[in-house]
Amino acid sequence: MLWAKRIDYILLVLYIAIFVATRLPGLGTDTINPDAVNWHYRSEQFVVGLKTLALEKTYQHYHPGVTLMWIVGPTVELIKQLSPTDRVYNQHNFIVFHTFSKYSLVFVQLMLSFVVIYLLSLIFDNKLAIFATALFTLEPFFLGNARLLHLDVLLSLTLFAGLLASFVAAKMNNFWLMLLAGILLGLAFLTKSIAVGGLGFVLIFGTFLSWLES
Repeated sequence: MLWAKRIDYILLVLYIAIFVATRLPGLGTDTINPDAVNWHYRSEQFVVGLKTLALEKTYQHYHPGVTLMWIVGPTVELIKQLSPTDRVYNQHNFIVFHTFSKYSLVFVQLMLSFVVIYLLSLIFDNKLAIFATALFTLEPFFLGNARLLHLDVLLSLTLFAGLLASFVAAKMNNFWLMLLAGILLGLAFLTKSIAVGGLGFVLIFGTFLSWLES
């Protein structure tokens, strides 16, 4: 039992090491996707809207991309507060804002990966949970998108975790997992409105289960 636990910890540390090693090197300067500049502007306006209580500014795009703006906006705002000379975006400080925003995004991705591992461990054993999470988070296409200032990886992780939490909550009849599922699906919807399909699936699936048990 003790050795099994140690192996689990070793695998988790190995996963974290590979996760970081494949994402952080050259993160801010390797590529700037076309949407990145737009999301910097939207995030800045999002923060301005919150600071001035002009809440209409918190709606910046139809996606709506709120989770990404939650990550980028405060990160850039913190840098601006720490460095008063960098209060305005320009060609000199953009790469600094961009790099730290992507660091914050990768950190959130890692936290969401931990949530996925935890939820999978409630279905399978810890080793399989770590392996399964590594299998898709380290997949080349997924990894490439994870290095961009973009919504797709956030959507994938929040939606997948939300569906997992919903399944486990229904299986275990656990209130806290139901609450977690609601939060994750809500975050997925705030990332991209298409995630409403996941919420619809959960409602239909839950209704079907209730019908079977009645």
